[in-house]
Amino acid sequence: MFRTLFLVQTAGIIIVLLLHVLENGMQELTSTPVWYVFILTAIVSGYLQMDVTVDNDDKDKAPPTYFYVVGFIGCLAIAASISFIALAENSFAVKTLATALLFIACYAPFSYALYLKTKKAKELNEE
Repeated sequence: MFRTLFLVQTAGIIIVLLLHVLENGMQELTSTPVWYVFILTAIVSGYLQMDVTVDNDDKDKAPPTYFYVVGFIGCLAIAASISFIALAENSFAVKTLATALLFIACYAPFSYALYLKTKKAKELNEE
């Protein structure tokens, strides 16, 4: 029931956003509150889906601790390269801020997924 409601709500939001783009253009789209609701809904949906995916994972072992270090370095390298290439003509401060935001956006889901896997493995070992 709730999945159907979620699908109808998401379809409605997408239709409203498409109408707004057709009437006002893409620049005005990101300034509307409906855009923020849509983005927030997508983020929450992604994190909830991550939880379901970890619950259905067959591995009973916790991931090694070096995964956090590899993920940290990988996310930092990806964020820095994307921001420094995409913002080549901007100042160093803008590049650094973009790198920090991209790093958080990359590392937060990675870290959360590893946390869920570790928590699941710990719960299975206690049983």
